[in-house]
Amino acid sequence: MQTLSRRAFVFGSAAIAGGIAFGAYSGAEAAASSADDNPLAAGLGANSVTFNPWVEISPDKITLIAQHADIGQGVGSVQPIMIAEEMDLDPGQFEIRFAGPSPAYFNTGFADEFAPFVAADQSPAAEEARAATLEWLRKSGLQMTGGSSTIPDTYQKLRVAGAIARETLKAAAAKRSGVAMADLRTQSGHVILPNGTKIAYVALAAEASKVPPVLDAQPRDPSKWRMLGKPMMRLDVRSKVMGELKFGIDLKTEGMLYASVKLNPNKGQPLKSYDASKARSMPGVRNILEIKNGVAVIATNSWYAMKAVDAIACEWAPSAYPAEQADHWKVLESLSSRNFWARSGERSATSKPA
Repeated sequence: MQTLSRRAFVFGSAAIAGGIAFGAYSGAEAAASSADDNPLAAGLGANSVTFNPWVEISPDKITLIAQHADIGQGVGSVQPIMIAEEMDLDPGQFEIRFAGPSPAYFNTGFADEFAPFVAADQSPAAEEARAATLEWLRKSGLQMTGGSSTIPDTYQKLRVAGAIARETLKAAAAKRSGVAMADLRTQSGHVILPNGTKIAYVALAAEASKVPPVLDAQPRDPSKWRMLGKPMMRLDVRSKVMGELKFGIDLKTEGMLYASVKLNPNKGQPLKSYDASKARSMPGVRNILEIKNGVAVIATNSWYAMKAVDAIACEWAPSAYPAEQADHWKVLESLSSRNFWARSGERSATSKPA
């Protein structure tokens, strides 16, 4: 672990009820670990194990945690693949869950972004500033996606997380079989004994919770990668194509209502008056509200809300700027012309005869 960079985490372990949590992490000066460091520990089921904040294994499934949000850039695939690469898991052998709020998922990748030095500057002052920024990030628990920081943040720690999980599962298999760890290998979610016997990771969860974590596990050399750096399909393609993937708009809770708004198309201008008599009698409408620069309909589903708000007749205040693009150009040309003649007059007043 001493070979890891300043951005990497130092992992420890802590026994918890029903399993073991691997992963006390607070930067280079890691404090004594506790189960509270791992947000997965609290919800851990019986005979299950969590190796760190990114890996959880139960007798039924393997779950890998993506701490950064996927907003179309594909990080929802690359994060679990970095873990799976080290654990010898194949796509389809694990579920992906996005991380909930937790200081464990603070973004170390912002250390370079926030420090007032260019990335190429490795001077003592620059390194000191980055270290101070990293400590601030740790204390603040800033959990954020942005600034192309996902890979700088997770590249090392997710690979280490996967490596520790892999080697600890091998240790559990060694204890069960009596075979030395050095004679075991892993492939496609299994520990494989010298005689070819395969033991699934999920079958080792309970035993893995009772063996010491293998903290000196090293990530593999990139020359041995099977997936990283190779052409592959994003993990969410099928679920998107088949309409199975859940988005924010798919969230539903008991008694949930929906709202749709209509705003003055003349940006920033108020609503003068409106007639909502037709909208009030439409299906599903619960309430109609006047809001800043417009109106809103609250209804029992999104379609009812959108149809009702479209039915409201609004009288809008006119814009304070030209409404059409052609008029914008006229104003611009007029201003340019006035500025030209004003500058010409200034030059004439200050020029001297030859």
